[in-house]
Amino acid sequence: MSKNAILLKDAEQWTKNWRETCPNNCKAFLIPTVDLVEVLEEMNILKKTKKGNYKLRSTKNKDVRAYMAIDPETQEGNGEKILIVGTKLGKDGVYRDMVPGRKDTYELEDGDGEVYDFSKPCPNNCDPGSPLFG
Repeated sequence: MSKNAILLKDAEQWTKNWRETCPNNCKAFLIPTVDLVEVLEEMNILKKTKKGNYKLRSTKNKDVRAYMAIDPETQEGNGEKILIVGTKLGKDGVYRDMVPGRKDTYELEDGDGEVYDFSKPCPNNCDPGSPLFG
């Protein structure tokens, strides 16, 4: 098991807790890998080589942040979305969101990042055979 993995029995309980606490909310999100790759490129974790392959760079002090959101124009999954942004570790030890147009005192530059819409909610994009689906 990977060092950051959790046991399936824990995952089953945690997802059950979510379904019981928020029965009308999305159960999960299907994440397009192209969006995930783009945020990792932006954070300089993945570097595309001249041959078109990727080189994994250091992941030390590099995390992403996920925000729950609602798009009122979308009916699928009650409009629920998950938005992902890259972060940069500030000198104060706080991970700062890399978002467009941010200019502040946290070592971020204008246009330093994008907001990625991971928007394929379950329900409709579900795996009903998964033990996490419930």
